[in-house]
Amino acid sequence: MVLSDIFGIIANGEDLDEEDERLFLIQELLDYLDIEILTNDKFIELKFIKMEEEFDESLFDKEEMKTIKKIVDKYKEETPRKVANACFKIDEVRETELNEIIL
Repeated sequence: MVLSDIFGIIANGEDLDEEDERLFLIQELLDYLDIEILTNDKFIELKFIKMEEEFDESLFDKEEMKTIKKIVDKYKEETPRKVANACFKIDEVRETELNEIIL
């Protein structure tokens, strides 16, 4: 399962069985943010809206926080769509077979 599966389910308003693990992940995600679905002629975009939840830095070690801050600084002026598309500019991603997982 990948995030694109989860986002596709949300974007298309699919109904999931109560035992489906994806439903659990979606519910957990929605505990922390609202998702607005924006429909365009060519695509559906998900707009993530921050809820009034404070970020708890204690959940991450020093190195993880450094990585998070670097990514936020680099992409803070970009749209979510541009950030997602930036992944496809990485050679390792482009060379990976469909449905293969990159770690």
